[in-house]
Amino acid sequence: MILVGDIGGTNSRLALARANGSRVSIEQLEVSDSRQADGLAPILERYLAGKNATLEAAGFGIPGPVLGPGCPRCNKLAEDVLKAAMELDIKYKFEKVTDMRDIMAMGVMMTPALVIDGVVKISGKVPSVDELKKMLSE
Repeated sequence: MILVGDIGGTNSRLALARANGSRVSIEQLEVSDSRQADGLAPILERYLAGKNATLEAAGFGIPGPVLGPGCPRCNKLAEDVLKAAMELDIKYKFEKVTDMRDIMAMGVMMTPALVIDGVVKISGKVPSVDELKKMLSE
């Protein structure tokens, strides 16, 4: 079985999937309120509770606290922020802002940008995972 999910700031959609050649079947789709969880681990634990599934793989779509139109660098920053947060095992809430008017309203003129607790921490670059871990730990 493969655990798949779309993890958002409001709702999470998780399902078990079974691959058969080039076909994938979705089983046990559930939607839950992400706002009630303190991170990804509790969302996954709640979903998997009581299910007798042997997982072979997992894949998730998770928006990051990244300001940018969705360019490769913005996506890289989002992935690296997720990796840093998971390695630190910290509570987090991700939000991705792609509307340029909203981005400019936050005072950001270069993307990608990272906002932590309402403060623009970086703009116009993608820091290393170690640098992100330091920012997330402050």
